Amino acid sequence: MDEIFMLVEKFENLTLKIDDLNSPEKLDTLKNLLDTLKQNEKLFTVEHQDKLNIIIQFLAKELNRTSSKDIIRKLIIRSLNTLTKSKHSDLEPIRKILTSFLNEINVSIGQKLFILNVYLENLDQFGLNCVLSMKLECLRYLTNWCTEHKDELKVSTAPIAISKFVQNLQLLFKTLIIFLQKCHSISENKDDENIQKCLDQIYNSVMELLDLKSIFNLELGYAACMVQVLLKSFESTTIRDLIENSTHKSQVDIQDLCFYQAVLTMLKPQQILNDSFLDLFEKILLLTLNSSTESTDVGYSIAVSRTVNFWIVKLMEMINLKNDALGTLFESEHIWFNKLLGFIWSHFEHNIDVIRNTSLNNYRIILQTARSIKKENAENFYETEVEKSFEISWQSNSKLNALILLIENGCSIQTLSKYNQNLSSELIEAITERSSACLVADLYSRLFKAFRQETKDLDEWAHMWWNPILKCLESENKLRKSYTYEYVLPRVMKQYPDGISHCQKLTNNYSTIISCTKVSRSLGLLNQSQGVFGNVNVDVLEKAMVHHDEQTRLDSLALLCENPKTTESVQEIEFELIKKFLHFNSDTQSASYRQTVIASMKKLFFRFKDSWLFLAKQNVKSKKSPKNDCQIAQTTFQNLNCLYKNFVEWLLKFIFESLHLDSTFAKRNQNLLLLSLFIDIIGLRLTDDNDKCNNNNHTEVCFDFQSIFDRKRVLTLVECLWDTYTNNKNLALELLIKIDRNTFDKFDFAKEDYFKIALQLLSSRKPIDSMTSVYLMLFIQSKSDFSSIEKFKKITDLAVLNDSKSVNMFLVESILSEFRIHCQVARENLLIAALQKPVYGPLAAIRNLITQSVNEIKACEFTSEWKRIIDELIELCFEVSKVVSPIVNSKSPEGIFPTELVSMQPEIVNSDLLKSVTPQMLLVCCWRSMKEISLFFGDLVRLLPIEFESQKESSFLLASSQVNKIGDYFVRHLFETRHRGAFELAYIGFTSMCETFWKCNTGLYCNQTLKWTDYVLNLIQTEESKIKLCSTRRGGGLPFFVQAIVSTELVENGRKTLSKCMNVLLKLVEVNDADEENFSKVLAMYILSALFKDTRLGEDVLQYAETALIAAINGFDSVYWNVRNASTLLFSSLINRIFGVNRSKEEISKKNSMPGRMFFSKFPQLYQFFQNVISTSIETLESNLNAKLYLVVLILCHLFTLSDEITDPEALLHNYIPLLLKCSKSPVMKTRIFIAKSIASIVNLNRYPNLIQEIFVEHLDEKSLNDNNKIHGLLEILSCLIDKYNIFKFINFEEFFNNLEKLLEINHCAINYGSLLSLLTKIFYNQKTNFLNGKNIQILVQMADKLEKKSLYSMAKNLGNTKNFILPGTHDLLLAIGESYCIRVYTYANSECLFECLLDSFVDYSMNLKRGVVKFLNNMLQNNGSQEVFKTLEIIGLVFKTKMIEAVVNSSKIDNILNLKTVIFINY
Repeated sequence: MDEIFMLVEKFENLTLKIDDLNSPEKLDTLKNLLDTLKQNEKLFTVEHQDKLNIIIQFLAKELNRTSSKDIIRKLIIRSLNTLTKSKHSDLEPIRKILTSFLNEINVSIGQKLFILNVYLENLDQFGLNCVLSMKLECLRYLTNWCTEHKDELKVSTAPIAISKFVQNLQLLFKTLIIFLQKCHSISENKDDENIQKCLDQIYNSVMELLDLKSIFNLELGYAACMVQVLLKSFESTTIRDLIENSTHKSQVDIQDLCFYQAVLTMLKPQQILNDSFLDLFEKILLLTLNSSTESTDVGYSIAVSRTVNFWIVKLMEMINLKNDALGTLFESEHIWFNKLLGFIWSHFEHNIDVIRNTSLNNYRIILQTARSIKKENAENFYETEVEKSFEISWQSNSKLNALILLIENGCSIQTLSKYNQNLSSELIEAITERSSACLVADLYSRLFKAFRQETKDLDEWAHMWWNPILKCLESENKLRKSYTYEYVLPRVMKQYPDGISHCQKLTNNYSTIISCTKVSRSLGLLNQSQGVFGNVNVDVLEKAMVHHDEQTRLDSLALLCENPKTTESVQEIEFELIKKFLHFNSDTQSASYRQTVIASMKKLFFRFKDSWLFLAKQNVKSKKSPKNDCQIAQTTFQNLNCLYKNFVEWLLKFIFESLHLDSTFAKRNQNLLLLSLFIDIIGLRLTDDNDKCNNNNHTEVCFDFQSIFDRKRVLTLVECLWDTYTNNKNLALELLIKIDRNTFDKFDFAKEDYFKIALQLLSSRKPIDSMTSVYLMLFIQSKSDFSSIEKFKKITDLAVLNDSKSVNMFLVESILSEFRIHCQVARENLLIAALQKPVYGPLAAIRNLITQSVNEIKACEFTSEWKRIIDELIELCFEVSKVVSPIVNSKSPEGIFPTELVSMQPEIVNSDLLKSVTPQMLLVCCWRSMKEISLFFGDLVRLLPIEFESQKESSFLLASSQVNKIGDYFVRHLFETRHRGAFELAYIGFTSMCETFWKCNTGLYCNQTLKWTDYVLNLIQTEESKIKLCSTRRGGGLPFFVQAIVSTELVENGRKTLSKCMNVLLKLVEVNDADEENFSKVLAMYILSALFKDTRLGEDVLQYAETALIAAINGFDSVYWNVRNASTLLFSSLINRIFGVNRSKEEISKKNSMPGRMFFSKFPQLYQFFQNVISTSIETLESNLNAKLYLVVLILCHLFTLSDEITDPEALLHNYIPLLLKCSKSPVMKTRIFIAKSIASIVNLNRYPNLIQEIFVEHLDEKSLNDNNKIHGLLEILSCLIDKYNIFKFINFEEFFNNLEKLLEINHCAINYGSLLSLLTKIFYNQKTNFLNGKNIQILVQMADKLEKKSLYSMAKNLGNTKNFILPGTHDLLLAIGESYCIRVYTYANSECLFECLLDSFVDYSMNLKRGVVKFLNNMLQNNGSQEVFKTLEIIGLVFKTKMIEAVVNSSKIDNILNLKTVIFINY
């Protein structure tokens, strides 16, 4: 017991001395106390209880000081739980401590709630008994706090305060839930008037809080509804009545959904079955599912998804009770169960992660439950789901997710094989983007394992599952190859560690073998008994390091650097190969390549450090071992230490030799990154200090940062500050700062010389020089102390600097003196300032120095001095702004000539000066000055304490009046400035200001942002906006102004400002502008475009997208150009917000698409709107360009149909297809192309036969054959359908070509001939391995031959002797002919004479034949590999001879395909 008291006394003394609750000393003492208590539990008797009670009281008081972030809290709780195990523990003292704590005025409500929650949840039975002993008092506390928060929320305006109240409310409700559940005596004493009064008061407060939509969130709503359900369960009203009342509403709101979640949480499965709740249980589901289409709000959609999840969990709990009625769900038709499955499937590809993951979890629960019932029923259910999955394209993540979950839950591979015999190849081909690659890898690895367990013939299995991977790794499809290597290969290697042996048997391609070996080694699966790199020879690795393929080179480096065991020593051969790699690969221009190199070297450096420290530790331990063992360990360590030191010396020499200013940016950047990375990982000193024995005075040092420098190397780093790229400047500066001041001083560098150079560069008119001066100043700041000031003063010769209190202050004041001179020159003559004394240089240096000196500025020691400097800087900035504003605010800032300044500054009359200053020089001076002023003001407001917000009123550095003036500056600047660079950077500064304002505790500054919002919204609706605001340049800075305010608003504020802005702006864009040009509408569209583009607003703006999209599409019909232009910007922003940014210009990525049902559930009005636009366009196709039709089909290209949408009348995309087919004769070629893409996107696979039949029978009739536009549109549709899927699975090959035959009987334009030939080539590429055998290949080749002849005849007739290739479609036709001919050569068709004639006629006048050949080679490389391409090239070379070689060699695209130039020159 004495030991326990000694530890408690020690802890008390530490508490008095150390304020930090989590200090190491306190934590160690409390850990010792806890261990001692556990070892002496026998002492917890009646005799020692008084002493133990004293300890308990002390720890209880300490517990009251802790928060959730304190580590010590858990130790105190564990100690209290150990001490209070005794039955003799006295509750009364603890109750008094808790009561006193709850009555404390200076303690926040949040802290009181937290401690009360700890007593209820963490302090075992003792804590609960303590609360029960004062249950009425606790209930009153909770009641008062609930009422108090409710009242404060109604009047509070500061977002930070609201956020704190909401957090406290969540904790309050959590505490109430636990309190009501654990304190059962409350329900027993419900007739007690005091208790009932408190419960009624809490209930009323909860209901009022649920109605406060501005502070409502899902977690808060769920907790509040849980309290509501718990409170009502104590009354006579049954839970059934409560549910029935909620289900009678005509419309389900988000509060109702939270209530359903609470009810489903509280109801037990047996209670639902026994009390006949099943009817209401089903009704909750149907109401929830029906409500899923009622709102586009993100929070509402998440609430629906969560409610469905709660419902499914409860359903499966009931089924697991062996309820026969519910068990039949999987064997018969249940309307609501099928509707539930449809809901789940439709959300597999939802764009919100929470909803998508919840949907997948719901499906997993259903499959798990199906597995737990009868096996026959489960298999039938699985088979139905598999069949549904295989009706969807492999490009759909829904299919991949469903199959993964089916296999995970026991679906047999026989069921899968029944619907597809070629799973492995099709899965690899399905890899088109990163999102699908992850899912394909997961599914592939599961199937890989399942088939391995079922197959006895390993060779057959390897051929089936390894071959597709290896074939992909050897193909030229870089994207698929990269994703297969990154995702699929590691997964299958983990499933089958001996896979590397199969790879080496199945391929001789050393690039592929290196890739597989690298993955195997990184996973720790490589058998190194045959060598460090397995079966890969060093010669092969050396070749790989200089291979033309980037990935092969990177794999060779990764093979050297990656090792799962970081303590494994790096071998000498590895170091030598790494040196060779760096020598040949340090000057690559690709940024991604350099990043990958750095990532691999990072792993090497970690291994370098860990392995050296491991052996150093072993070396120290060996000194206590026998002499022989000690000598062996020492020799091993000395050899390794020598090897490592030699590598470090080589690496540093290599890096510093590469940093000279004549080397390329890429080389300097990579080597600076290498050096920085090495220092960050290894540290400034790598030594065995920490591991040496006390009797060992010798310390081994592998690396010491300070000792690697000599004068030359330091100069090399300093010279990097003159680099023209900011990234390299930053890296060099960081390294220079790490050099110790003493190390730097021993080389006798004259810092005053650098200071002098920096001051001179401040006056340079080259922006890059002014940035160099900034970095020099920061460098000087890091290497100077107070004694350096005297040397610097000799250079400045300014007596005013004698009062500087620190180096930072001296540097700022020195530059400030220069800044004054520059400002004076600018006031007198702006041309001289632009030529000799630009303002932006000194201001940039001051801004960076002040940013680095924030801690010193905030310190109370020099507050007055810094306040004087900042005040002067602010005034000077305002003066500069007045001088340069006329330039950046003019209607054409880029076009102002120096002569125009005479009217602004009449004293400018020097003609020589006017000649020497260019408009660009003048503009750069002005807009960069505005840039630095804006950034400076933004940093001041963000970093420095402002009046009424600082902790001490006397410590503020920015007065409220100054803050207001800065705000007025931003308002004026963003409204009036025309130069984009100026207002974009002003936006950055203003954003910093708004972020600070929104986070202020008082409403003074928060209200200012609201005033600005009201002002701008009122302004754009008046005629005054034409005078004050910019109508060109996309609204100038106005959209940025609104965006800064709205996007920085705290989410806890409920996005009120966003809602207000959207309501006003959407009303403006809906106004009809038929009568006159609507300036307000244009500005509103510009602002909306900026808001929809802002990623910080994310999903919050989607609820307004529907109205905005309709307005944007309608705007394309405006007679005014500026309205159409603004509509274009708005439409583009909306497409990116709804579907995401498309990374490819040619094809729409799967990531940028969504199911039609999901799209129209979000935006229900658009379904009918699109239909009306298409229908109207059909009537005016001949007389109108129909811009609106183009926009609609562009959106439809982003939509696709899920398999179960075929029978869904609410989101049936197929209703658009007949209308789109009629529009396929649009006179606008781009519209026809996107109509084809949209039809291919939305058509379901089951409808392919009917659609193709409809195209040939109903649309390619005699009348249509005379309409070139119609024919082209239909050919594009067929082409897109072939691109999407293998159509010959649905239709007969010969029948298809018979239908095409009638198109050969008529003469076409060049565009249609090109489309027909392209259609044939696509059939060849896509079906070569499926249906193009024997007779079918002859049909295709003969048709291609006829088309070439007819198209050449037609083209020659149209061109005559002019050789003029500007006729529409001629270039595309020549490309198609070149590609078509190569296909016939590949298939050994005889067309030599025809093509030689073609070459003689056209090849000298057009590059398109060459591009056609290149296009063919590219497709063949991606699908067949290089061997067949070389074979085809040989045939083509024999036919084309010199001209074909010339055509291929001169092609501008050939380097992107393969290095064929070398191949051709070798062969010929």
